[in-house]
Amino acid sequence: MKRTSQNLIILIIFLLSVFTANSQPEETIKRMQPWQTQSFAKAAEREGDIYSAIDYYEYHHKISPGNVKTNYKLAELYLKSRNYEKAEEFFIEVYKVASKKYPLSLYYYSQALMMQGKYDEAKDNFAKFLKEYKKGKDVKIYKTLAINQLNGCDLAKILKDSSLKVVISHLDESVNKAHIDYNPIIVDDNTIWYSSLRAESVQYYDVSDSAKYPLRKFYKATKVNGKWNFIDTLENFNDTVFDVGNGAFSVDKTRFYFTKCFKNWKNKTICHLWVSKKNGNEWETPEKLDENINIDNYTSTQPTLGTDLKTGNDILYFVSDRPGTKGGLDIWYTIYNKQRNSYKTPKKIGTKINTVGNEFSPYYDNNLRNLYFSTDGLPGMGGYDIFKTTGEGTNWTDPVNFGYPVNSQTDDVYFTINDNRKQGFFVSNREGGVSLKHKTCCDDIYEFIFTEFIDIKFIGTLIANKDNSVFRIINERMGIKTTDQSVDSIKTTLSLNNGKLIDINSKRTDSLGNCYYNLEANNNYELRINNFGYFEKVIKISTVGITQSTTLLDTVIINPIPQKPIPVNIYYDFDKYNLTKQAKNTIDSTLLIVLEEIPNVLVELSSHTDSKGEDEYNKELSQKRAESVVDYLIKKGIAKNRLIAKGYGEEKPIAPNENPDGSDNELGRDKNRRTEFKFVHIDVETEF
Repeated sequence: MKRTSQNLIILIIFLLSVFTANSQPEETIKRMQPWQTQSFAKAAEREGDIYSAIDYYEYHHKISPGNVKTNYKLAELYLKSRNYEKAEEFFIEVYKVASKKYPLSLYYYSQALMMQGKYDEAKDNFAKFLKEYKKGKDVKIYKTLAINQLNGCDLAKILKDSSLKVVISHLDESVNKAHIDYNPIIVDDNTIWYSSLRAESVQYYDVSDSAKYPLRKFYKATKVNGKWNFIDTLENFNDTVFDVGNGAFSVDKTRFYFTKCFKNWKNKTICHLWVSKKNGNEWETPEKLDENINIDNYTSTQPTLGTDLKTGNDILYFVSDRPGTKGGLDIWYTIYNKQRNSYKTPKKIGTKINTVGNEFSPYYDNNLRNLYFSTDGLPGMGGYDIFKTTGEGTNWTDPVNFGYPVNSQTDDVYFTINDNRKQGFFVSNREGGVSLKHKTCCDDIYEFIFTEFIDIKFIGTLIANKDNSVFRIINERMGIKTTDQSVDSIKTTLSLNNGKLIDINSKRTDSLGNCYYNLEANNNYELRINNFGYFEKVIKISTVGITQSTTLLDTVIINPIPQKPIPVNIYYDFDKYNLTKQAKNTIDSTLLIVLEEIPNVLVELSSHTDSKGEDEYNKELSQKRAESVVDYLIKKGIAKNRLIAKGYGEEKPIAPNENPDGSDNELGRDKNRRTEFKFVHIDVETEF
């Protein structure tokens, strides 16, 4: 089985999952010769009609059980239709008689075992496959996948032993039907939208009449008295020609992105992204995104939205097989500029997430910068597992398996979670759903609720130290009244720091100087405080070891440590650099106090002149004047390594030296003959 054909089937099963037939095979078979069944089987397979193809191949297998080619086809189709028991049966049969011709039969046999929870057997056979599979253009890919699967067999046991404390429930059968039900979208606590082919059995249709093809559509369900019930279709987004599904709101819920799917001239399923904008209470006619996003004959689907932490622009994440994709399906992203109504050229999300396998159904939690996605390219319990990572764009933490029993031995996809993080939804073909042809055929929607949720909040209260002598001195020098200083609307930024610093949220303080953040257990964080535009203050916060819901409180004293130069009135005799008595008094009452109050600061003392005189002479004089201040401070007990003397001469005027008519600007020259100090580096970290 080639990876490319496998990717096509993934699209068919998950995005369309037709489960329909051109005609009823058992009736057709009665009217045909045995030799005709293979041709009909191939034709059905080309149409994506998996179950009809299986019926035809099964009939051929019945009359010719030793045909290895037919048996391998059946094994492929059973795995694609997720009938793992039958796939196991046929793959091992092929491997026993034709392992050299079909070396991948052992890999897929092992996969079928794993997806039935037969982990010990699967592990042994994956190990055997790694020893035997030596040739083939996809050797590296399959060996990487096999190693991940083998490790997943061990991981599955660990995850089961450390089970998540959740209750999982299958949504009512008014929502979940016999066909695929997928992509739950949380509208509010009691409303979801979702996609489905609402039918109770295999649908048969006339190939010549495309108007009668069954189509996937958007539907609405609501929760009443703890039970989810089907309500109606969402006609704003549904189509009479295309299959639709895979929707997501923008963060502000003013735009709704979704997918329309069709078959191209090669009979390959192609999905493209569309968007509808909200105008008041109405949704406008959907528009197809531009060719930057939707490439002819390539799929773009499964959108999810976040915002760029620095710019506030929307980031659209989506799944695609476009050129440059590492595996079969990768997660890509583009940045949306609302003012220009345009999208930047998409980029891959990064190698930490995109694997040689397939990435699927991303969901972005903008509050905590968590991305949830499914993949078969990392060690998991079987098939697609749900993983979690934190970040944005291309900067992410290492993905972590979400855990059992949300993840299972079968495919688990389309994860989404409420803002309260206590409950959410996912889609799975695990046993117990509404079955169509066999017990793991079809995807249903499940709800999970944490029974022991650890809710951790952080409240930081900022207080400006207005009585601090440093504060008063700096404000006096900068002409700021201390009574005007406020702690409201101060920017704070929360970062995750588990070995790698990743910004996850940014908020401004309220009128009382408070900032509020939601945290997750077993993490290390840093809170950076803007500090009135001066050097940032950093608060370290740890939730490691916290086992129950709590609120962490901290009061942060703000001392303004400015980053821009602060003028000091240090005067010299004409053409001299020696400090006068008046100059020394000024230093004692300003600079010396600052350096003593803040012992961990590195300061640059800079001296400047006006434009009179030669450039070189002015620079030399200003350097000596700066050095005279440094020497005086050293004598007063300030460490030499905390002081930098820098003479700039006439290089950096802050006022014009001449008037427009060419005459001297005495006021400007006076301002330019100055000495300043600025903080070059300061360590203001504290721990919480």
